[in-house]
Amino acid sequence: MLTNSRLTPAEVARVRKDTSFSPDDFTYARKLFAEKKIDVACLWEPDVTLALASRPGAHRLFSTADATELVADTLVARKEFLDGSSELAAELARVWFAASRRRRPTGPPPPSSSRRVCTRFPRQLGYAATLKAFDW
Repeated sequence: MLTNSRLTPAEVARVRKDTSFSPDDFTYARKLFAEKKIDVACLWEPDVTLALASRPGAHRLFSTADATELVADTLVARKEFLDGSSELAAELARVWFAASRRRRPTGPPPPSSSRRVCTRFPRQLGYAATLKAFDW
């Protein structure tokens, strides 16, 4: 998005210099946003909904609903796993991509899918808010 933005080269360089992330805490950006230590964050659900709720007046700049290329259907594995479990890896990839193709054209997933997603964040977002997030 930076490459295609209307920022000047100097502004792009500043954004890149000021960008930070944590490989250890997937809630890092949301926490910084909620604490008003940063003004922009790149987030996944449920952190998008939680971040918006933490800062009245905040809004999504863009999402995968607007820019479908933001998320790629990509699987990554260690070579040792692929060498030792090639049939399992192939089956996992087949199921992943089949589910991805099935999900795209039909709109929001069935409630059972939302329940599975929501079990990871039961205290943070809840079932209804998780299901609502699929709307966008």
